[in-house]
Amino acid sequence: AEAEGAAQAEADAAELSRVEAMIAMVRDDNAWVEQALPQLPAAWQEYLVSDAFVDKAMAEFDALDADGNGVLSPDELAPVVVSMSQSEPWAITYEHCLRFASVFDADGNGTIERVEFLRFMQFLVVMQEMQAQEAAAGAGGGGGGGRWWRQRAAGGGGAPAVAVIARG
Repeated sequence: AEAEGAAQAEADAAELSRVEAMIAMVRDDNAWVEQALPQLPAAWQEYLVSDAFVDKAMAEFDALDADGNGVLSPDELAPVVVSMSQSEPWAITYEHCLRFASVFDADGNGTIERVEFLRFMQFLVVMQEMQAQEAAAGAGGGGGGGRWWRQRAAGGGGAPAVAVIARG
């Protein structure tokens, strides 16, 4: 029984570590994407501000806005944190959601407004596309599509695939 308890504690710690690592990676890559957006191929730039993209992002926002108050509080971001960290829902704390929200909370008011969520969705699509291109190029691992992109000249490619946030 003691060994089971130790194994469970180790598994819990690994889940928490995975969440912490995801938040740190998002914070680092978000700073890079801010600088990279103006240098993306024209097709990407057009797509990321298109009516279709904005409508999809706003539909995601509405689906997450559980209380319908027009802003996302940190706890409403829990499904996003779970999906991005690929962790178990029980491993996500309110503190994780607060730290994640702070990455995209441009006005620092503690909530994510529609324009901030749109920025998050742009970030998410760019990072997913960079990771897909990294994998296709055989560059291999470790989640840093931005790191791959920084090593290449901008160019090529049509509009990136639209990200879908899994909800639990």
